[in-house]
Amino acid sequence: MADTQNQNAAKVTFAPAFTRTTADTAALHIQTHNGTFVIDQRLRVVVVCTVYPKPGYLQGGSCWARVDNLRAPQGRLDALDARGGWQQSANAKDNPQWNQAVLTRAQQQGQQAIATMNRNAAAGGGDVPGDA
Repeated sequence: MADTQNQNAAKVTFAPAFTRTTADTAALHIQTHNGTFVIDQRLRVVVVCTVYPKPGYLQGGSCWARVDNLRAPQGRLDALDARGGWQQSANAKDNPQWNQAVLTRAQQQGQQAIATMNRNAAAGGGDVPGDA
């Protein structure tokens, strides 16, 4: 996933000039005991970050992460994974409260950027703070 994300970012025409996207993945195998038998678990995390390094109202960036947890009784995890257990993560449901919080934050940041551009334009400056 990380390699695909990095390759896609490099192909976008404007990406090298305006953004830098990086991604990475990690996985962890753990065993837990539920009282009667041992459970094998594989946790996988994908983190993708996009940075806008150009000074101005867009400077900053954003990151997102997704965590998958695949579980099976001890000794059956590999068979589940081989049958496409990780593909089930495509059907994972997002947390609506989290999505709303992210959307609200993005809207606030957009409104702040527009207000900054309007202030700069009214003051006779450029549209983008920091541009010379």
